[in-house]
Amino acid sequence: MSKHFRSMLVFAFMICSFIIFGSITAKASSTITVVNQSPYMINDAGTNKTETTLTVTNTDPAYSAWVKISVTGKTAYMESVGSMSTGTNSKLVHVVELNTDGDNVTFAVFDNSGGTGTAKATMTLSQKKIRHWSVFMAHDSHVDIGYIQQQEDLRNTQWPTQTDDTFTYVTATNA
Repeated sequence: MSKHFRSMLVFAFMICSFIIFGSITAKASSTITVVNQSPYMINDAGTNKTETTLTVTNTDPAYSAWVKISVTGKTAYMESVGSMSTGTNSKLVHVVELNTDGDNVTFAVFDNSGGTGTAKATMTLSQKKIRHWSVFMAHDSHVDIGYIQQQEDLRNTQWPTQTDDTFTYVTATNA
């Protein structure tokens, strides 16, 4: 084999390697940089889901984004998150309730509602199962009615506003 032929063969091998492996190691156009699981839950048609915020950095032009959420032992589902603009984006998604602490959750960002093709960004990590809490409310007032204010004044001013304020706060957080 001539020296010239060997050089050509090595050069061809390098070109083929670049073509094959270059596409595999290409830098992703979007990256999930932070996943922040909150303690808040919603009831989505009978299914409890936790609110989770994804921080996604996108270097591509803006696109309509969907996140495919896969939880250990559950059926994967898609959730629309709106426009993914160029730069850093904060997107709220809802993760179906986990079976146990440490279940893996995979977030995959797509530019189509079917979740087909290659994901723009993916991240898998374990998350904690959110605990269910019951909050009990008790009325608190002094028992010395009539000493500072008359009973009629308290009934018409202080007590209704305390109860109304409490129900307003409960309703506001009942999303």
